[in-house]
This record gives sequence, structure tokens and C-alpha cells, in this order.
Amino acid sequence: MARVKITPEAHFDLETIAEIIARDNLERALSFTYELEEACYELADHPERFALLKGHETEKVRRRVFGNYLIIYRMNETDVDVLRIVNSVMDLNEVLG
Repeated sequence: MARVKITPEAHFDLETIAEIIARDNLERALSFTYELEEACYELADHPERFALLKGHETEKVRRRVFGNYLIIYRMNETDVDVLRIVNSVMDLNEVLG
């Protein structure tokens, strides 16, 4: 089983998502970000299950859809690195640089 590491950028994304949702519903902000973080850690079981990100196949970057969000991650031999967690309407080429 792979080990999941959430990058500082992805942690920042989680905090930002929580802050936005908390404007309307603090309880849901906490529960949703917990669910989103759990979805990241579930990648350890079958990280290859989700599609490669178009335009980033050579870097082996993949995406997992979770509601209106995308969990962007990269696999290596022992780890899954969660790179970003973004709204699905965002321009991923801009987000990933």
C-alpha cells in the first residue's frame, strides 16, 4: 500500500475550501473538508484507479473527482503526493503551472 503525502499547497487548498464553505455553514465546512481529506488518503489503496490528467501524462499526474473538486496527485514507487485540491472549473494548466 502506498503512503499518501499531502503537499503544503494541497493543505492550503483544503483550508481555503473550508473557509469558503464556512461562510454559509461551519458544520458542513468541517465535515466536507474531512470527507475530502479522507478521499485523499483513500488513494493509498488503488492510486492507479483514476485517470491520468490530460496534458500531464508524462509526469504521471492523475485526478480524482470528488463532488465539484479535483484531487490532483502524482504516484511514485512508494508514495502518492497530493499536489492540489481545486474546484473542477479551474484551469488546471494554470494551477499546475
